[in-house]
Amino acid sequence: MTPTPAPPYALLVLDIDGTLLDTPHLHAWNQALKHVLGRDTGELTAHAYQLHVAGRPRDVGARAAFASVGVDPTPVLVDRLVAVKQDVFLALAGATTLFPDAARLLDRAAEQGVPLGFCTASRNAGALLRGLLTGHPHADWLIGRIDRSLDAGGSRPPADRADAVRRVVHAWRTVPQRTLVVDDTDHGVAAGTSIGTSAVLIDRTGHRRPDDTTPRVFTLDAIDFTDWTTPTPKEST
Repeated sequence: MTPTPAPPYALLVLDIDGTLLDTPHLHAWNQALKHVLGRDTGELTAHAYQLHVAGRPRDVGARAAFASVGVDPTPVLVDRLVAVKQDVFLALAGATTLFPDAARLLDRAAEQGVPLGFCTASRNAGALLRGLLTGHPHADWLIGRIDRSLDAGGSRPPADRADAVRRVVHAWRTVPQRTLVVDDTDHGVAAGTSIGTSAVLIDRTGHRRPDDTTPRVFTLDAIDFTDWTTPTPKEST
């Protein structure tokens, strides 16, 4: 599918973790659960992670992870899991890679001057993406867009995803109606549409419900830049 229902767009907002980056978050959550609850605990499945944890604030994700293994946690236990998961993730973060279709999308956008914005619920994703772009022929342009987008959220990503997307749209001086959001979670797609953007799900798991009508693509190569406006030189830096 080619998601261009209302061209021309003025901004493409890309989620980072899971959309652009293949990160070890699920593995980190499961290691953290075993550390906190014991080795015989169940595991957070990829499907449950995608539906209830990915793209959400850490405490929300921790509660969902506990629920997936049948545990009703205390606030102290939630905080413990959040802290352990962060430590485990940082130890595993070197395994993070850029999805091949994501690399191609960023190349196409940079070469054509397509106005990109970036949004993430993760405190780590921006730094990981910057690191993977080191040495990229368009690194300065892409990292400049990352920095301006993520700076809109302040020192920590806003807990409310719709507010996070709204801030990125505002940072690039456009409006939701001229923005396309691409996210790998239903939660992120719904956040975009709730403020008036167009949105498409990049489906990397194939866990589609029969009644699910969310617009989706299975590769970022399907994002078509034919009907996009291009930024002025000042806006593209």
